Amino acid sequence: METIGLKKQFDLVRSRLISFIESCPEEILDIKPIGHNNSIRWILGHILVSTEGFVHPLNKYKNSLPTHFYELFEKGSSLEQWTGEVPTTQELKNYLIEQQGRILSQPIQKDDTPLKSAILTFETVGELMYMHCYHETLHLGQLQSMKKVLAT
Repeated sequence: METIGLKKQFDLVRSRLISFIESCPEEILDIKPIGHNNSIRWILGHILVSTEGFVHPLNKYKNSLPTHFYELFEKGSSLEQWTGEVPTTQELKNYLIEQQGRILSQPIQKDDTPLKSAILTFETVGELMYMHCYHETLHLGQLQSMKKVLAT
C-alpha cells in the first residue's frame, strides 16, 4: 500500500484544522478551560511542532520552524511558562498551511518502508503517518470541544 491514502487523510484533517482556526474567535485562544491543560493557541502550536517531529524523519527538508516554537509548544510545555513573544494565530495558521504543502509535495512512499530508526514504537513510514493523523485528529476534536465551551 502506498502513502497516498495517508496523504489524503492528512490533507483532510489539516484542512479542517485550518477551517477551525478561521472560525475561532480571537478572544478565546489563550483561555485555558477548566479540565484542560492548555489553551487553543497552545494546541495549535503543539500540532505544528509535533508534526515536524513526526514527518521530519520521512523527508529531506530541514525543519523550518523558529527554534523558540519548541520551547513554547513541545509536549510538557505550558502556556503558564510562556515568556517573550508568542506567535499570532495568523502566524501559526501560515506555518500550518506551509507545512501542509511541504508534506503533500513529498514523493509517495510505501507504507511498509522502514524508518532509519524507530520513533517511539513505530518502525515504518505508514505506522508513523497513521500515528500522526491520529494525533492531529485527536487534538482537532479537543479544539472543537474547547471552542464550544469557551464561545458560549
